[in-house]
Amino acid sequence: MRLHKTTGAVLILAVLIVLIFFSRTLYTINQPEVSGVKPFRGTLHKLELSGGTTDWAERDTTYAARGGIVSAVLAKEGDSVKAGQSIVCMDFKRGETERRLAEMQNNRIKVQNEIQNTQRKLERLKAALGRAEEQTVFDTEQMTATDFDIIKAKAALAYAELAYTYGAISRRDLEYAQYTVQAVYLNAQRECETLYQEIEAKKLDLKTMQVQEEAYHELLRDYSAYAEIKAPCDGILSSLRVEKGQFIPENEPLFSLGIGNKFTVECTISLDNNFVVQGDRCELSNSSHVLEGLVTRVKPQERGKTVAVSVVSDEISEGETFDIRFEKESGLFYTLVPNAAVNQDNDGYFLNQLKRRKGILGEEYYLQRLNVYIGDGDSDNTAIIKGISFFEPVVLLSDKPVTEGDVVLLKNEDEFFEQ
Repeated sequence: MRLHKTTGAVLILAVLIVLIFFSRTLYTINQPEVSGVKPFRGTLHKLELSGGTTDWAERDTTYAARGGIVSAVLAKEGDSVKAGQSIVCMDFKRGETERRLAEMQNNRIKVQNEIQNTQRKLERLKAALGRAEEQTVFDTEQMTATDFDIIKAKAALAYAELAYTYGAISRRDLEYAQYTVQAVYLNAQRECETLYQEIEAKKLDLKTMQVQEEAYHELLRDYSAYAEIKAPCDGILSSLRVEKGQFIPENEPLFSLGIGNKFTVECTISLDNNFVVQGDRCELSNSSHVLEGLVTRVKPQERGKTVAVSVVSDEISEGETFDIRFEKESGLFYTLVPNAAVNQDNDGYFLNQLKRRKGILGEEYYLQRLNVYIGDGDSDNTAIIKGISFFEPVVLLSDKPVTEGDVVLLKNEDEFFEQ
C-alpha cells in the first residue's frame, strides 16, 4: 500500500513538471527572440573606399605657333623625350606668303610715288598763290593753270573797274568781277587743303602697308623657326594630338609632356563624408604598387565629393588605376551603439531598451522605447549624443518585428543580468 502511494506521488510530480514545461513553452512560443548589446564608450573608425586613375600633376602643352600641315611625326605617346628633341615637323604655305609680301611691297612703292606726285602738285599750287599775292613777274613757261586763272580774273577785274569809272557797266557787274577774283583764290586754297588731306590719308595707308609687310616678314621667320617643333623640356610624351598630313590651325595643341614624378588621382566619395579633409593621408594600391597619397582638394559636387590625391613616385605612370583607402580614427570618445540597434520612425530615432520584471512564470524581459539623438557614425557604430544616461542593454537583433512593451526572449541574458 505504501509503495502505491509513493508511485502515485511520483506520477503526480511528473505530470506537474510536464504541465509547467508545456505552459512555459506555450507562453513563450510566439515571443520574439532577440539578442542584446550594451552601449559603450569608444572612438569612431572612419573608413571609405574609392578608386581613381593617375594623371600627371604637371604638364607642358605645346601649341602650333602658325597654321600648317604636319609633314612628319617623330615620336609616339609614352616615349621619354629630352629637351630640344624634335617631335613634329610642319609644312607651311611659304610660296603664298612670299607672293603676298611681293604684292604688298609693290603697292607700297606705288603709294609712295603717289604721295610724291601729290606733294609736287601741292607745292606748285602754293607757289602760284604766293606769286599772285606778291605780284611777281615770271616767265610764262613757269606758269601753271592756277597762275593763268588768277591773271585772267585780275585782268577782268581791272577792265571792269575802268569800265565802271566811265559808266560802261553797272555796280553789279563790277562786284561780279571782284567775286570772280576771290573765287579763284578760294578754289585754289580749297584745292591745297584737299591735296594735303589726300597726302595724309596716303601716309596712313603707307603705315598700314608697312605693318602688314613686317607681319609677312615675321610669318616667314616663323615658318623657318617652327619647321621643326621640339620638346621644351625633359618628360614623357603623354598626349600626341596630330598625325602626318593633318592640317593644324594656329594655336591648336600639338602635344603634351608629363613632367617629373608627381601624379594626381581624382576619385569620388559620398556626399555625407565629412572626415576626409585636405591634408589627410590615404593609401593607394593596385596589383603592382602600394603608395601613400596626400589629399590636396575636397570639392562637393551634385552626387558626391570629388577628392584630388597627390602621389609622388618614380615607379608609376599615367593611366594606372588604384584602389584608394581613406581611414581615420576619431579623436573624441562617444557613447556608441552598433548601427543595427538604431531604429527610426516618424517621431525620430530610438533604441529598444531591454528591461526585466516578474512575470507569470518567473522573470521575463520586455522592451521600453528610448528616444535618442544620433551624431556621427562609421560602418559599425553610431554615436548617441543625447538620450542615454546609463548603459543598460538594448536590442541588437530580433527574429521578429518588435514594438514598445513587447515581451521577448533574450538569447544572451547571461551577459547583462544575474540569474
